Amino acid sequence: MKNSEILKLLPKNKELKSVRLPSSINFSIENKCLTVVLEDATGNMQENKSAFEGWIICLKSWLAVEIDNVELSWPLSKDPIKVGHYNRFLYRVLQFQRMYSWFSVSKANSVEILNFSQLVQKTNLVINYPSSDKQDSKSENKIEDKIENLFVNDPQKLLQTKFNLKILNQQLPVGVFKNEKNSGSRLFTGQKSAIDLWGINDDELSIFELKFENSRIGIISELLFYLYLMNAVFITGKIHYPEDAKNAESRDFKKLYKKKFQKLRGVFLVDELHPFIGDEAITIINDGLKKLGNISVQKLFYTYEHNSNILEWK
Repeated sequence: MKNSEILKLLPKNKELKSVRLPSSINFSIENKCLTVVLEDATGNMQENKSAFEGWIICLKSWLAVEIDNVELSWPLSKDPIKVGHYNRFLYRVLQFQRMYSWFSVSKANSVEILNFSQLVQKTNLVINYPSSDKQDSKSENKIEDKIENLFVNDPQKLLQTKFNLKILNQQLPVGVFKNEKNSGSRLFTGQKSAIDLWGINDDELSIFELKFENSRIGIISELLFYLYLMNAVFITGKIHYPEDAKNAESRDFKKLYKKKFQKLRGVFLVDELHPFIGDEAITIINDGLKKLGNISVQKLFYTYEHNSNILEWK
């Protein structure tokens, strides 16, 4: 049973009529095992072709009777330019394995995951920190950049009030390095990769993945990756800030540096969400995150009025 046949198994409701599986991922179901074959493991995790976590979770949420287990496979990467992208992918697979007993990788890929796991365990990993005030976006996501700024500077304090946050700021870097922070020691790609919004409430750290008019499945993969890293930094201590981070003063970082949390919350902060991401998908995500610690996710919908620059909860 391939991609087109799998879609026919979905419930016949209007929300799911528009769902299409990406042609760059080969899905098949046999003996209640969903096999997922990626064509490219080095792509942007926000894109359909690379967001394996999102597609797997959503398919399992809608086809619980048809799917018991999931196996992932991919071609080995031999492109030295994309090594950072590939390492980030392997890290995501490794964490996804920890979340779900029903998820595994193919025998052809298992040695690679084992080798990467050993590398991570024996390497001192450090993470980037804000070194300057937040700069306006020069990308195609200028509108999201504007909304992000609005949430931080919102006189209504919508986010602070909603989660009782004592601190709310933006653009927390997530670049990870081996042993020391320099251009030659990067473990993952992503010089500009950062968590959109983050806030503190006593012993809980909340991180927000903001989207506007962007309902791609990749929001799941993206938020999970950030939660993995924040868990490793602020709860388990497996990733550290470098020594010179103590001097950083931008974006309230001093209030975050060296802090430990008991809880970690991830929020899909969106004006719309892919119809495939239903309540059962959120339940599956949270069930998996429990294996990693006191971590959870939730959906939160907002509206944005262009002319007045007003944010409201939907």
